[in-house]
Amino acid sequence: MFMNNSQLIQILNTRVLFNRSSGLTLMLLFSVSLSTAAILTVKQDGTGNFTGIQQAYLAASSGDTILVYPGTYYENLDITNSSKGITIASLYLTTQDESYIHNTIIDGNQNGSCIALKNTDQAVVTIIGFTVQNGNGFNNFTSGGGIYIEHANPKIRNCIIQNNNTKAGGGIFSKYSTFLLSGTTIRFNHSYLIGGGLYFGYEANAIFDTTSTLLK
Repeated sequence: MFMNNSQLIQILNTRVLFNRSSGLTLMLLFSVSLSTAAILTVKQDGTGNFTGIQQAYLAASSGDTILVYPGTYYENLDITNSSKGITIASLYLTTQDESYIHNTIIDGNQNGSCIALKNTDQAVVTIIGFTVQNGNGFNNFTSGGGIYIEHANPKIRNCIIQNNNTKAGGGIFSKYSTFLLSGTTIRFNHSYLIGGGLYFGYEANAIFDTTSTLLK
């Protein structure tokens, strides 16, 4: 169940009262810690907290959720050198409606990787419910057209990674990392050198579930 901050605080306060006879201090500290998490909304029409995903990420704190409304976002998300554990998700997260995966698009506009995750291995970044397309790579357009992963441990759930291109790892490139792919389709990507759909090496590990599909 997805809860807003007030609901979360209300539930935690109820738990504090219920446990008044034992562990009160622990529960109070637990309440303060969890209730600081925020839900930041991204809407292109200006009615949300932000109009861009990168803006929201820069403003977010560890534990926050960035909820992105439908639209095509021409961005190259730079999630590097950070210890913030963040969830970035479309409305698929709250509705389980797969149409939001197709209608909430991160488009790299042939200007770099759509999403670059580097030096974030002290935190888990979770990406849920996007189409990731039209990227051409990190590090001078050489690696990870759709998603570039280095010294990071992201979870990528229920995404479509398509129509990206670069020299190595057209869809995803990973090194010195462990990442999860769940319910994710990788298709119609291109590499000029190696790994049209997916490349991982240099001590990288990928964890797949049975609903992930890899298509070149």
